Parts: sequence; structure tokens; C-alpha cells
Amino acid sequence: MNKKLLFAFLSKHYFYLLPIALLFYQINNEQYHILANCIIHYLLLLLFFKVGVIIHELGHAIFGLAVKAHIYRIIFGRGEELLKFNLFKVPAQLYSNLNSGAVLISYRTDSNIRLNHFMTIIGGPLFTLICIVAGMSLHDFHASQLLGLRGLSILNPFVIANMFLLINVLVPTHVYLMGVKTPTDGLALLTIFFSKQEKVQEMVNRHELLQALDLYEQKQYRQALDIYESYITKYPEDLPMKAGIANMYLKMEDFRKAYEIFLEVYEPLSKDKLYRSYVNNGLSWNYLLFNDQDSLILAEKYSDLAYREGKLDPSIISTRGSVLIERGKTNAGIDILNRVAKLDECSKQSLASCMYLALGHFQLKEVKAGKKYLKFVETNINQLDPDEKYLFVKVKEKIAVLQGNTIVAS
Repeated sequence: MNKKLLFAFLSKHYFYLLPIALLFYQINNEQYHILANCIIHYLLLLLFFKVGVIIHELGHAIFGLAVKAHIYRIIFGRGEELLKFNLFKVPAQLYSNLNSGAVLISYRTDSNIRLNHFMTIIGGPLFTLICIVAGMSLHDFHASQLLGLRGLSILNPFVIANMFLLINVLVPTHVYLMGVKTPTDGLALLTIFFSKQEKVQEMVNRHELLQALDLYEQKQYRQALDIYESYITKYPEDLPMKAGIANMYLKMEDFRKAYEIFLEVYEPLSKDKLYRSYVNNGLSWNYLLFNDQDSLILAEKYSDLAYREGKLDPSIISTRGSVLIERGKTNAGIDILNRVAKLDECSKQSLASCMYLALGHFQLKEVKAGKKYLKFVETNINQLDPDEKYLFVKVKEKIAVLQGNTIVAS
């Protein structure tokens, strides 16, 4: 865990670029020293951008608390969860990819909701701006100093990293936070005083949707589903949320209901570049859960569509590799799953992938490797979601057939 926390802040570039820079400083040549300064400034730029994300989200949280907003959670980063802690008596989470964040809020009454939400939003950019102004006032700022011509500087990379961050959050567009379409700070600030009251409330309600993810992570699927379904009755045109409801039904082992919803939303969402891989992956997993031969053919089709656009998404990688192994394309499936399966961590993708790595190795008659992955999943079986446990029973039945004996389902 300590190693992962280190990598959350320090890019892997540090561990080969920093020694190179230090080596250049040992060479008695001014050009090498300038190059070393450039490398150090680049590494500081990466670090300070991540520090800037934390400061930015703290700005949102502090201003939100000032207007008595209800803060559900403070999120630093995306990707794999590394740390849970309390900040200002509010649950906070640190993730492995510290390039963005969020503060999930709601307001106790509708009175002054525009002003309160404006204050919460402006807090982030304002804190970032304070960092920029403070850095420039403490040091003779000059952007060209990044090139190393004026020696080594710490404050210049700090200022420029926060400038990049400020520009990034103020671009008026939408981003997708954990599957929820969310306006950037810039777009929210531009529209909040010109939008109808209902639209502002919808914007805030989207944050409440993310509260459902807490329940989802705690495997309280019925309660999470209640939040989604309450929201969708107010905003029935929100198709991505319907896809989220389908996923919730998968977790509750109502595969047929999930399938009906996926079919309902598939055509429009498959045309949306931002949601295409998500809905293809969900439908592929649904077919994998049906687990008959015709369904597995379709699972392969939709996992291929998802994988073409989501080759870096761990859940898409896991689905694709699992489907390939089910379809008998074992070596290709194992190669893909090895990208996300790690026996030293019990992440969702690792466990789901290890199920099918066990099956794949048994298919190749590599019994020792198969038993290793099988044991890992059985040891951590309580970490599996209900749909994954359902598939694990299927996997063990297929391994039993391959072995010519009976493996008792857990």
C-alpha cells in the first residue's frame, strides 16, 4: 500500500528521470546542467499538478461547509482506491490516478440554492488561483524558467501546474465522474444563474446519485437501487442512469431484468462515444452471466466492441479476457487477464480475472497454475459480488468437468 501511495504522487518517470538528472549535474558542462534543470522542472510539474488537485477539492469542501452544504464524500483522483479517511469529519478517499477529483454535496433546503451552489463551486478555482498568486508573489515568476536557463526553481513549476489545472477546470464542458455526466466548474459557473430552478436542482441531485456508489461499494444493492430509481422517475430521459440501474440488477442476480433495460438503452447509448464502451461491456457481462452457448457468442461480440475503445479500463479488460476463455480462445484470454490480475491484491478486477485465469489454465492442462488462481479466489470469496459468485460456481463446474471429478461450490 505504501508503494501505491508513493506512485499516486510520484510518477514512475521519477525513478529513471531523477537519476539521469542527478547524473547530468555531475558533468562539468553547463548544457547538461540546463537539461538536468528541465528534467527536475518536468517532474515537479507532474507532482504539483496532483498536489493542486487536492488543494482544489479542499477549496470546494471548505466553501461547501461554509454555506452549510451536506458533504457526502471528498474524492481525490480516480482508479484504484488507496486510502479512506475523514477530513473535516467528512469521508474522504484517495485514488491511484490523482488527475481529478470531486466533492459530493447536497443542500438541506432549496432556498438560496443557486448562491450556495455557486459558492461551493467557486471555492475550488479560488483556492487554485490563490496558489498561483501566492507562488508568483513569492518568486520572480517567468515561464521560460522551466527551460532551466535561469537555474532550478520550485515555485515556477508549482505556479504553472496550478495554471494548467485552473484552465482545465474552467473549460465549459461536461465530464463523466464514475459514470455520471457532470458539468465542469467553468460550465456550472456560467450557467447556474441562468438555468431554471429545476435544472439547478437536477445538477445537485446528480451528486446524490454518487452517494448510491457508497451503498454499492458496501454491497447494499437494494438501497443503492432505490436512489437510482427515485432519480430516474424525475429524469426518465437520463439513459446512462438506466444503464446504471441495469448494472444494479445484475448485482442482485436479476439478469433478465438487467437485460431488458440494457436492450432499452443500447441503441442511443451505443451512439454516444463516452458511453459506448460502458454499455457494450455491461451487455457483454450480462450475456456472460446467461452462460449458454448462444449467449457466449453475443458476449464475445459486445466485449470486442467495448474493448476496442476501452483497452485501458480494468473492468472492460476483465470482461474481455473472461469471455475469450469461455469461448475457448484461452491463450488470448489469459494474456489479456494478466494485465489486471494480481495475486497480491483483492481488487474487484483481480478476483474476477483470477476466476477465469483458473479456468484458462485448467483448459491448457496447467493444473498447478490453475489451482493457484482457484485457491486465491476461494480464499477471498467474500469479496466477490453476487453475480461474480454465480459465475464462480459455473467456473468450478467447468473445471470439475475438465478434471473429471467434482469440485464442491463455495
